[in-house]
Amino acid sequence: MSIINMALVLLTAICAFIIAALMAEIWGLGEYIGISLVIVIYLCLVGILTLIQSTLHSRRPPRPVCEDGQCHWNDYRLVGCHSGNLVWKCRCGNKYAKSGKRFLKLREDGRRRPFMVIGGHHRWEPDTRNL
Repeated sequence: MSIINMALVLLTAICAFIIAALMAEIWGLGEYIGISLVIVIYLCLVGILTLIQSTLHSRRPPRPVCEDGQCHWNDYRLVGCHSGNLVWKCRCGNKYAKSGKRFLKLREDGRRRPFMVIGGHHRWEPDTRNL
């Protein structure tokens, strides 16, 4: 559980007790209605925050399909750094470096070759730029 989630749970608990105490003074069964109301509001907030988080996360593109077309974003593993960029290796054995919006293929001789770039609509497109 993240610190934000813990803070949200704590805030919800505090609000539940305050609203329950206020409603108990007005009406005998008000504490149950107050706690129920806070729980419903809490669940709605969690749902909205989860929706926002998943929408923002889905706009971040994972790694592209490898050059051989066999490996997807979860088939890569981090193997090191090259010129200050993270180096990823796919199951096929190909090595790639991510540099900003570009995914570069690392050759055996250590040179980099453009492979893919994040284009419009946050999708991977072939990189036609020369290095």
